[in-house]
Amino acid sequence: MLIDTREEVLPGVGGTVRRQRPAQHIINCIDVDSVEEYSSRLKNLVGNVFIPRRAVSGVGYFAICLDTEYNPFGILEIDEGAK
Repeated sequence: MLIDTREEVLPGVGGTVRRQRPAQHIINCIDVDSVEEYSSRLKNLVGNVFIPRRAVSGVGYFAICLDTEYNPFGILEIDEGAK
């Protein structure tokens, strides 16, 4: 699930997909301007980047992070030119 924070986009959620296997968990993703910047900020706030920045072709860049209680969440930078 993607939580889009850009002002030009109507409020709401999107980017949901069907489960690929029964044990698959939901990971909420937050739209950010820069995965690199927010990964760095997260590390400074005692969070953890579990899976570093990766490209999703035609979509953008994402990273999977853990909060201070080890709950996973994603950050996503929209860039349709990503390869």
